[in-house]
Amino acid sequence: MRNKFVMTGWLLAAFVLLTGCEKVVFEEGEEPSEGTKGNVVISVAGFEQIKGSARSTANLTDVCTRLTFAVYKDGERVKNINQKANSTSFGKVELSLEEGDYEVLVIGHSGQGSNNPDTKDPASVAFSNLTDKGGGTGFSDTFYYYGDLTVGTGQTTQSYTLKRAVAMFRFVTTDAMPSKVRQLWFYIDGGCKSFDATVGAGIYNPKQTPPVMLFDLDASHDGKPLQIDVYTFISPAMSTVNMMVRALGAPDSEGYRDILYERNFDNVPMQRNTITQYAGAFFVNGSYPDNPNNPDTPDSPENPDNPNTPDNPNTPDNPNTPDNPNNPDTPDTPATPGGTFLVDTAWLTVNKYTF
Repeated sequence: MRNKFVMTGWLLAAFVLLTGCEKVVFEEGEEPSEGTKGNVVISVAGFEQIKGSARSTANLTDVCTRLTFAVYKDGERVKNINQKANSTSFGKVELSLEEGDYEVLVIGHSGQGSNNPDTKDPASVAFSNLTDKGGGTGFSDTFYYYGDLTVGTGQTTQSYTLKRAVAMFRFVTTDAMPSKVRQLWFYIDGGCKSFDATVGAGIYNPKQTPPVMLFDLDASHDGKPLQIDVYTFISPAMSTVNMMVRALGAPDSEGYRDILYERNFDNVPMQRNTITQYAGAFFVNGSYPDNPNNPDTPDSPENPDNPNTPDNPNTPDNPNTPDNPNNPDTPDTPATPGGTFLVDTAWLTVNKYTF
């Protein structure tokens, strides 16, 4: 009996934003930003923690390929404009607003699909995980700004610096990828699918299926180590996540994939604007047990309450997980500079662990 993995309905709903290049898209009833003169001009000045300092809008497309500008008054969204990188006004919008007090939300990301974030409520910005082709590369590096805007009788011009909204799990294999592997699958128990821009934090919902990220691989990766960057939103209430990583084979005629390798990483420390890197010999040490009598390894994790999720106390202990007190080479907390802890130039910090 072969253990199988199939993309089910809930999993497809847990995928990510995928994009292309096309003109600016506006919601029905909204005024275009291009070719329209308004009394309010909003632009992106730069980004938090990009190579040590904010970047100018001259390098805007190096950081993100999509922007969403939303304006709210008395709890209602009154403007919403989505831009893509090939827009001639990318990073700047002109709006017509009456005098008064408003709130402004700006989201910058590089999702690769046709869906923009749902900004109806700035306290619950939802990012769609539905993909165009049934695969994807997870949430992208994402930035945000949220604050007050006062519109007077004359021209109002505001330029905002966006902060990073996500945390990153960087997965590095020190051994070579076998040619039979064609996809990596990440299940992030403790990650968030939506973001509260009013406080700058992810919204954790224990009743919601955790984020699932897929990374397609081809023959160009055969025989080489891998580095995969997985982004997620993090709630301050969840300082750690449980990460399940699976390597899958090519799909068969019915869309099923063999589960070839698997590792569970418990209590992975993650926080906004921080990279948590795990590096080790995944393919050597992560073989998936092909045992039809093992009740803890079902064919497909279709149920969010599946006992094969990373937080299951019945999952066989992995002696190489970073929180194992018997593994002296894998500290529970980052070491001092010069050890396994480094300050990265692009992110606030990078915490490095081995497995």
